[in-house]
Amino acid sequence: MEVQSDGGTTYHWESGPNNGYGMSSSRPTIADNFDIVVEPLTLERHINSIRRFLDAVNPETGYLGD
Repeated sequence: MEVQSDGGTTYHWESGPNNGYGMSSSRPTIADNFDIVVEPLTLERHINSIRRFLDAVNPETGYLGD
């Protein structure tokens, strides 16, 4: 997991079948209003984001979708 300078997060899939595969997320906002400061994600919210991503990955191909 890597926090970006803009407040977003990059997740690197280190144990998956496809080298370099992962996901990124934008920094938290409220209704796309970037002027409102939002607290950083908790570890629990990071874990939930990762789980949602992995639930969408096809276990046979290691990629999103069918």
